[in-house]
Amino acid sequence: MALLKFLLIIPIIFAAYCTAVTVKILSFTAEPKNIPENTPAIILGCKVNDKTPSEMLEKRIVSAYAYLLKNENAVVIASGGKGDDENISEAEAIRNSLVEKGISAKRIILEDKSTSTAENMLFSKRIMDENNLGNEAVIITSEFHQFRSTLLAKRNGIEPYNISSKSKPFSLFTSIVREWFAFLGTLLK
Repeated sequence: MALLKFLLIIPIIFAAYCTAVTVKILSFTAEPKNIPENTPAIILGCKVNDKTPSEMLEKRIVSAYAYLLKNENAVVIASGGKGDDENISEAEAIRNSLVEKGISAKRIILEDKSTSTAENMLFSKRIMDENNLGNEAVIITSEFHQFRSTLLAKRNGIEPYNISSKSKPFSLFTSIVREWFAFLGTLLK
């Protein structure tokens, strides 16, 4: 009987966890106000198709482009390595797209070694330190990814501001489900 009660509690605990994480994820979707002018930015990579940014990555790039237009002296760290199924790194795809849109390559620093969000933040912070960029950065990623990205930025000594790109509803749902497990992994490390 005790085992049965325990087995019934597990789905309840999991549902409560998923609900709490979903609420936190959705609370990070609004863009903050009062980002200091020309704060460096970190664009988090995601899937590249051949040499072309995926739709989700392109939305992140468009958000970064808008930020860089308003902050003409800001630099950006394009962060993301090359997956086995990608022809170029995510960082290269970000840079190439921003340059095509008219952003000077001199304003873009590549971080092309990371394979996870944790490494994005760790390696980007090293670049910030090497280039005397301070500790503040605008984290540009998809809305579902901001909560975990913010936590990882803070763990690495980055004071984050958030700019979120928007996902399609179905993509948002599946990405939030993925984040339930990714966030649990982040908590356990």
